[in-house]
Amino acid sequence: MDKFHGGQELARFEKNSCEDVRLNLHNFGCGRYVDIRCWSKIRPSDNAPSNPTQNGFMLDESLLPDLRRAVDQAIVALRGKAEDKELVIRIVHTRDEAGGTP
Repeated sequence: MDKFHGGQELARFEKNSCEDVRLNLHNFGCGRYVDIRCWSKIRPSDNAPSNPTQNGFMLDESLLPDLRRAVDQAIVALRGKAEDKELVIRIVHTRDEAGGTP
């Protein structure tokens, strides 16, 4: 099993008919990281129903507020709608409200 399997799934949404985007939390000896990656639905292996692709990145949990601000800025720049920005903030904070941390 590689470093992308075995993490705690925080969120998932469909990118298209062939891929999902998944946010997974990984605990390594050096800290906690969030992996944001596309997962192929059309290349299953014997071990997993889908496989991670090279499209994605892993970042230290301390950078999540920076990522949230960047996504919020992109939504406002592209759509200019406050309700879209508020939705992103609610999604990112869902785990906090449930008693966990993102």
